[in-house]
Amino acid sequence: MHAGPGTHAPARRVVRDRLALLAVLVAAWLAGLYPRLLELPLWAHPLLAVDGEPLMATHDAYAWLAGARGLGIGAGSPMSGLIAGAAGLLGVSPGLAAFWIPALAAPLVGVATALWARTLAGTPAALGAGLLASTAPGFLHRTRLGFYDTDIVTLLFPLVQCWLLARWLTPWLRRPGGREADAPKDGPGPLAPLLAGLAMALGGGQWHPRLADYAAGALWLTAVLILAAARPGTRPRLLAGLAVCGLAAFGGLPGLAGALALAGLLWLRTDRALPAPWRPWLAAALAAAALAGTPQLGTLAHRAQGLAALYAPSRVEQRAPAEEAATARYPGVIQSVIEARSAPLDEALARLAPRAWIAGAGLAGFAAVALLRPVALLLAPLAALVFFGSTLGTRVTMFGGPAVALGLAVPLAWGLERLTRGRPGGGALRLGAQALLAGALLLPVHQAASALRPAPAITAQHVRALKALAAQAEPGAALWTWWDWGYAAQYHAGLPTFADGARHSGQVLYPLALVMTTPLPRQARQMMQYAALRDMRPWETFDRRTAAEVREFVASLGAARYDLRAAPPQYLLTSWEAVRLAHWITYYGTWDVTAGQGVHGSHTRLGAFTLDREAGMLTPEGQAALALRSADELTPAGREARRYDRDHGPRLLVNRPAGQAVLLDDLTYNGMLVRLLLCAPDDPEIAEHFSLVYEGFPLVRIWRAKREEAPRPREGTGARREGESG
Repeated sequence: MHAGPGTHAPARRVVRDRLALLAVLVAAWLAGLYPRLLELPLWAHPLLAVDGEPLMATHDAYAWLAGARGLGIGAGSPMSGLIAGAAGLLGVSPGLAAFWIPALAAPLVGVATALWARTLAGTPAALGAGLLASTAPGFLHRTRLGFYDTDIVTLLFPLVQCWLLARWLTPWLRRPGGREADAPKDGPGPLAPLLAGLAMALGGGQWHPRLADYAAGALWLTAVLILAAARPGTRPRLLAGLAVCGLAAFGGLPGLAGALALAGLLWLRTDRALPAPWRPWLAAALAAAALAGTPQLGTLAHRAQGLAALYAPSRVEQRAPAEEAATARYPGVIQSVIEARSAPLDEALARLAPRAWIAGAGLAGFAAVALLRPVALLLAPLAALVFFGSTLGTRVTMFGGPAVALGLAVPLAWGLERLTRGRPGGGALRLGAQALLAGALLLPVHQAASALRPAPAITAQHVRALKALAAQAEPGAALWTWWDWGYAAQYHAGLPTFADGARHSGQVLYPLALVMTTPLPRQARQMMQYAALRDMRPWETFDRRTAAEVREFVASLGAARYDLRAAPPQYLLTSWEAVRLAHWITYYGTWDVTAGQGVHGSHTRLGAFTLDREAGMLTPEGQAALALRSADELTPAGREARRYDRDHGPRLLVNRPAGQAVLLDDLTYNGMLVRLLLCAPDDPEIAEHFSLVYEGFPLVRIWRAKREEAPRPREGTGARREGESG
């Protein structure tokens, strides 16, 4: 007996739909990959690689690269393991693997968003949302070639984890104001929540501390959705499934065993053997036990409070001088971190779509989607971050990209479905409309991506200096460099650094910046060695003194001779790259621990200008002439310096190899950061305290702090006692 032609029609439709979905997912990935490859030809420049390894485009990438070699905070982390695994599998250097991973992994956000859109509104919506999600300008900018950082997972993992929950929940939730779809006959199963829990466990706090928080929030939101919108008779099995997810996500190995056991019982329908009145209570108890294992609300509130304090702008220089504190006061630092700077709403919206109004329309559309399909509320926290750019900084605004994509594509799919239902060619029309929407919005994105240029976080000359130091550094040595390049120094030089991207609080930056800001070589050297003798945590000793005693002691490092011969070797790197940060380095370096104030030095980048060398008159294009106090022209051959008989005026530095010219004030110009970059290595005042170990004039130099032979100072002031070794 042969089956009729209609027997195979449903099977053919299923195959056709799955093939269409596969094509949409591939298109979503390619749409995200293409703009990230536009700048690839420009990376072929010889100054953008060292020893065949590209420079990274973000400082944090070097934390994970160092971790791949077992160094620093990245050691043992999944981010470092991903680099090591990819490099070993492909037979390439860790740096080359880290260079490519962001461009290849970030488009998966489009794939995950496409799956979300299909769950909410079918395959046509998946096309539009998938093509748009990973190309949101803010996210695109942070996940280009060389931008290896947690951004490749902090958006992807919540999308995937919550989609697994959404796919499981969708058939069993009521739809406000809409026609109820037919629910599957076999009831909610345990497989999807088990997979969601495993995804939360594998993509949790080991990758980023906030990922576990988001997963916990998603579980609590799921519980609310089940209690508020579950279809009649499904709530017990849904709550039991929630327990499966929570145990797998947050219970460790015992929780995973419990989740597997409970999933097996649900799969075998053993709950039917229980008396009907018991089922909801038992399911509620299991769900409550699982939710109790998530990061507690009090802990989350404490973290939020700490985060708010960390990101609170510290602008004490704008306030009246404060009274002297009993203990040392240290500066706030977040305001000097570019990605943590506040972003007004219009700027935040511009990071989500080619035009701010388009992003606004997408967020409004997402609100409508969440109203009609409550399961979309699982993504609401990502959308809400857009509105926190003014307090949490510009970086968080990129997380709203998928919400905008869904808010544009899903309502369009719903509207076209109503208009074309039952009409010939309706499916093609719906796909075509989504493709047209995505194409119109992708065109300006690709135009903007075409204008992007490689922006490495470090120069090739800087990397060569670090590699040279690695070959000659003494055992037990440490390197002092500005914290932005701490991770890179750990990776390329293989040395611990005084500061880095995870260690740059005000307590850390105060001594580091003092070393770079002081005009006194003795003070710089002795601060380095003093800190080394205190396990690179000098503030722990400072905190046992009054603020006045700390200020007195730090000042004495520039005049008194302390016995610091037991200090391990200390190196100090000065670079032209760091000079551009002089505005903040001098602020931290002049910090008064009693009054809680610092002074910003001046650093002004010049464009076109004319210079009368004899008269010392500088005329920037379109501006009035300036009377200079000095002018230095730096070339690989040396330094040509001119001094003018003036008590005041800016100081000009023209760095020919860098192709840049800047104006500095005396505070910046006379500090160790600039002075050690420009001085003759045999300058008597410098040579008494530092010896040059790497010459990369005028771009980068590395100095070694000398061990001064000096008698132990006599007991006396609190400051002298503070400075004793041991």
